[in-house]
Amino acid sequence: MTNRILIYVQGGVIQNIVSDQHVDIFVADYDVDGVDEDAISFLDGECTIDKYEHGTNRGAINIAEGIVSQRGGDK
Repeated sequence: MTNRILIYVQGGVIQNIVSDQHVDIFVADYDVDGVDEDAISFLDGECTIDKYEHGTNRGAINIAEGIVSQRGGDK
């Protein structure tokens, strides 16, 4: 089975990430204004990097997959 991830976005901001099984997710945030310099890393620019603790929700993943399938597949 392919690992599936559902990302919730509202107002251009990620609200939540869920998957149907364990997957490691890391978030690079390039908005470093006001961030302690010790927390800033360099990936392809200055950012903070954190591991995202996501939820597991097979039901939401299955519903999202069904909606995409009804529309005729992937974009």
